[in-house]
Amino acid sequence: MADYPIEGEPTTFQEIYNRFLGRITDDMYMEWTEEDTKADLYNILMAAIPGFEFPRFPLYDYGENSFNCHLTGEEINILAVLMMIEWVHRQTVSIENTRQKYSGSDFKMTSQANHLDKLMTLKQELER
Repeated sequence: MADYPIEGEPTTFQEIYNRFLGRITDDMYMEWTEEDTKADLYNILMAAIPGFEFPRFPLYDYGENSFNCHLTGEEINILAVLMMIEWVHRQTVSIENTRQKYSGSDFKMTSQANHLDKLMTLKQELER
């Protein structure tokens, strides 16, 4: 018998994706196919899982589209926030790569640089 509570149906990844998507604004997902979007969300979830400290469920016990147990709303929220941290990290890395391609005079503290600064501040706040 499992040493974690099984109350209800297994939690689908889509439930976690929906909670995550409710926390971000990214028009990129509107432009992608559903298949590409789900593949990206899966990658973000897999990157987020190791950040979940002291889970009450077996983190790596999952199938193709769901965990093999029922997660509480709190656990789903934790995974959604961890996904958001991964997403913000991805945004900052992308902008950092743009910054490295241009010299200081080409990359002034205007929209992209300001955006990067705000994303890095957000990431620091989320990681607390």
